[in-house]
Amino acid sequence: MHSLLTRLSPAKDAPAFAQACVTIVAVVFTYVLGHAIAGVSSLCIDRILIQKGHGYPYEALLRVPGEHTRHRVVCEREFYKGTFFWLNFAAWLFLLAALGIWPKALHYVAWIAVLSLCFAIAGKQVLKKFYPRRVNKPRPAGTDWIAPTRVELIVGLVKAFSAPYNLTASIIRSYLRSRDLDGNIAQKYREFFYERFQMKAEDAGSNNYWLPYFYVAEKSPQLARTLDSWFQQYSFARNAATAFHMAFAYMVISVWTTQTLHSQTPASATATTCLLGVAGLFFSLSVVMLIRYYYLYATYYSKALFRSFVYLNLGDAPAAKLVQPGLNIQAVSDTEHPSI
Repeated sequence: MHSLLTRLSPAKDAPAFAQACVTIVAVVFTYVLGHAIAGVSSLCIDRILIQKGHGYPYEALLRVPGEHTRHRVVCEREFYKGTFFWLNFAAWLFLLAALGIWPKALHYVAWIAVLSLCFAIAGKQVLKKFYPRRVNKPRPAGTDWIAPTRVELIVGLVKAFSAPYNLTASIIRSYLRSRDLDGNIAQKYREFFYERFQMKAEDAGSNNYWLPYFYVAEKSPQLARTLDSWFQQYSFARNAATAFHMAFAYMVISVWTTQTLHSQTPASATATTCLLGVAGLFFSLSVVMLIRYYYLYATYYSKALFRSFVYLNLGDAPAAKLVQPGLNIQAVSDTEHPSI
């Protein structure tokens, strides 16, 4: 990026028009790059890590049963969580090996991580054959050799594959101390959701976010603005996490290719420490922003959406009276309400 801007930058004595053109190009490039990062973050974090790895927060908050309890879906989620952990683990091993900090045996450890990923993919495909996505779909022919005991073994291996990720997530969860949505509110939500939209919450999927939001936006614009604020905050945290992780990945690839293709190593121990420190900073910021993203998404935005929907359905008063004028809901902090 620095070299690109250096090449495009006009000379100091260049006309003002040329300088303005370069400024416009830089602004447009930055704008497009921001959208690209947002697209990558939506795909990799929201669609893969959260939807496929964890499940959207409404499943746990509203206690809605679903197919996520079936063997296939459980293993798919463990597969995606394990993949997230081991890919980052392998990236760090490659970086440390390229910098010469640890012995070259790290190369073999990294390849073991890659092979374990391939094993997890193979196990996922076996479960895909054994457990069709549709519950009422018959078991495919040619899968009689897969005995239930073998399936349990595959399930156990896939769970072991994601065990480091789950351990890390449980430590973070215990530190954040975020409580589930109150059972009475969850029950009221399911009742009002069926009453308003003529469908069960457990069958609505992601409509548990879309339809209540439309309802809240129609009935109480002030509550909708609060939801929009939290939506923008967790979207920013998600995009920032992706940007920092892309910077970390760029450093890993750059150092690795430089060491492998050109056989160049850092000039001094100070350079090695600097590279390692910058990579660690980018990776740490990525993890911090990812945690903040999910915390805002699940604890603030999702809970506020479901509570607002229940609140607006409890009474027959006009929407203007349901929210007191000047009420600053956004000012409520975790310290004032630790059970949020």
